[in-house]
Amino acid sequence: MKKLLIGCLGLVAALVLAIGVVVMVIPGDYESERSLVVAASPDEVFAVVSDLHTWPDWTVWGREMDPDCVWSYNDKVGVGARTDWKGPILGGGYIVTTEVIDGSRFGYDLGFLDDQGAVEVESKGFFELAPAGEDTLVRWGMYGEMEGLNKLFGLLIDSAVGPEFEQGLANLNARFEAAE
Repeated sequence: MKKLLIGCLGLVAALVLAIGVVVMVIPGDYESERSLVVAASPDEVFAVVSDLHTWPDWTVWGREMDPDCVWSYNDKVGVGARTDWKGPILGGGYIVTTEVIDGSRFGYDLGFLDDQGAVEVESKGFFELAPAGEDTLVRWGMYGEMEGLNKLFGLLIDSAVGPEFEQGLANLNARFEAAE
């Protein structure tokens, strides 16, 4: 019995050591990116993606996912524009505009908050737009860095967020197709 207990403790110690080595070795940076040709001009698309007021209507993380979520906005337009949200499904978070290059690039910081309102995860995000005939090639991406055990979650970011970006881009495209 004593040998079995010592063997189990040794196995647990080896597992903890292995996880520690993996966490030290794997990179902390992560990224996810998707693109879609949207049936509108770059200026039309830019007007929507750069207006944080529109995001609850076309992103996956909006009114459809969390109808009881409340969004608030500051008075700024362009760099420094901010939205905060709090909802029973989406939790709390914020987006702050960090870069605006009219018609071609929109950058933002994204933060998710824990139950006490402290920043739990921060990412950088962007939209890059390029003409594609009469339409627009839209690239939507995010990137960041995680530390410690969170690095393990960073390995899953693309498989979790990528499909949500794809759906958001499809919703964005549908918004323009419905307007035709």
